[in-house]
Amino acid sequence: MGNIPASNIEKIEIINNPSAKYDANGFAGIVNIIYKKEKQTGLNGDVGLSLGLGALGKRKPDTKTDLGSFSVNPKLIPSINLNYKKDKVNYFLQSEFIIQEALPNNEFTTRNYKDGRNIISQVPENRRQFRSIINGGIDFELDDKNSLTISGLYDREKHIDTAQVAFTDLNTNTRNRFYNWREEEVTRYINASANYRHQFEQTGHTLSANVQYTQGLEDETYSLNDSSAVRVGRDKTNILAIENTTSISTDYVRPLKSGRIELGAKLRIRRLPVDYTITWRPVDYLSRFGHVLRLGRESICRICELSIGKRKL
Repeated sequence: MGNIPASNIEKIEIINNPSAKYDANGFAGIVNIIYKKEKQTGLNGDVGLSLGLGALGKRKPDTKTDLGSFSVNPKLIPSINLNYKKDKVNYFLQSEFIIQEALPNNEFTTRNYKDGRNIISQVPENRRQFRSIINGGIDFELDDKNSLTISGLYDREKHIDTAQVAFTDLNTNTRNRFYNWREEEVTRYINASANYRHQFEQTGHTLSANVQYTQGLEDETYSLNDSSAVRVGRDKTNILAIENTTSISTDYVRPLKSGRIELGAKLRIRRLPVDYTITWRPVDYLSRFGHVLRLGRESICRICELSIGKRKL
């Protein structure tokens, strides 16, 4: 929610008694974000740009490494929102881009051993991030009682975390161990949907139908180079997961003299293949060969769900 432009939100609903059209795992409560619907005709919109610098200093000096930790964390967020309405057709486009350097974590640890050694280490999480969010679609007012909306959303985020971690003996000012790691992660979310809504003569008496396809991707690679008196090695792990979900739902609402009646049905088909790869390469005298282990290359989860709900209030 922190990346949704406030200018695009009309209202936020907190639903503590969700109707049958919502998923079963949402019965504890629903946060429903309603975007603005532009009513002006013609072309209109806005362009925005925000800039931040983050922390300008460090609370504690870094341990001695070449990289250290980020001190100034610049953040740049350009955005553009366009809307074109003519007669009964409305075209909309909302987009936002985030470019930043950040320090999500910067952990210092001091270890005191019985033999008198006092070892200090620092684990900084230096992050470079880029994110793009694009949402667009078309609203059709078929007539006074019927409307159709076709929309799509593309959300992609990539960040690279790097760190150099030294374990330093405070008594002798020497390194006992040194490792550096790099994590590169890409997440992506794609959504395409079509929504139909019919309004009956009675206020609040509606029939709606929705067809939706979503794809979520996570591609994460973690690399570690380790050097100590015990072990010298280079390790790498990668996880690749792509979730594809198709859902069809319908919802019927009719007010009564006391309360209302709701009927809803939803069919969802989900496929989730996961590929997990581990590569470890010891480079000490004990072994000169690398090892590769792949888990879940053929693991596929297919889930078909059908839910029907009925509620009378």
